[in-house]
Amino acid sequence: MGDEAAVPEEVDPNLDPSDPDTIAQRPPPKAIDAKTYFQVNHHEGKWSEYDERGVPQKNIKKKKPTKKEKDALETEYLDASKAYQKYLKDVENWEQAKLDAEKGLKKSDRLRWSFRQVGEKMLPIDPDDMETIVKLMGWFPLTAREFKVVKKGLNEIVNPDSQIELDALRGYVRDVMPILLMQDRLLCEQLDAIELEEVYSPRTWRGKIQEAPPPSKKKSPRSARGGQDSSRSPRSSVKKPTGGGSSARGRKSVKSTGEAPAATAPSPRGKGKKSDKK
Repeated sequence: MGDEAAVPEEVDPNLDPSDPDTIAQRPPPKAIDAKTYFQVNHHEGKWSEYDERGVPQKNIKKKKPTKKEKDALETEYLDASKAYQKYLKDVENWEQAKLDAEKGLKKSDRLRWSFRQVGEKMLPIDPDDMETIVKLMGWFPLTAREFKVVKKGLNEIVNPDSQIELDALRGYVRDVMPILLMQDRLLCEQLDAIELEEVYSPRTWRGKIQEAPPPSKKKSPRSARGGQDSSRSPRSSVKKPTGGGSSARGRKSVKSTGEAPAATAPSPRGKGKKSDKK
């Protein structure tokens, strides 16, 4: 008699039934293909010839089965065929359940989901895989310098095989990695070089500016026009005549001395007139 159908291993009942690892540990009970059903288990060594379906035609002694044996073989074949078809359907549902559980894990535990995508499910990963983890987690991209800082910290949590376990990665991402990145981004070494006595609050700075205001820039006395003094009119450069100058008609102006004007010459029209008779 051969081995019986495989029985699934016992699984911890306290495990989450929706967890992908729990589902993976609970495959459907295996069934034997009807074509090979009469060649294993309690049928092994009893038959020598089979038809195209796998149903025995002759026993080990080359004799055909009786009508009663043949009917029993047909019934057993139908049961085996139904069981195997059900098994195939159960396997299909089981595989789909594992895929659905992985998708659910992406929402419920993204770090574990990312860890499983990089490695072989529950197996440790290499420190160089951290770059892929960052992408799968949807974090902001890290610079080359920041990756060096992160990988340096990962070297502190590797196992004896220089691999990273999931639990160790959880603690590192939660407690250590944010601090390392913050220290690098804030450049703590440069901050330590600053003396606190040299740092003032905005209020203190305002007080210092009021005590010693910075020199203000004075405006140039020259105007925008040619750099000349804006207080003087462009016409002021023309000298005014000091004496009696010529008027617009070419006549001389009279000095304002207060004296009576001199006698004027006789009019041209007065020439040639007869004198008045005495």
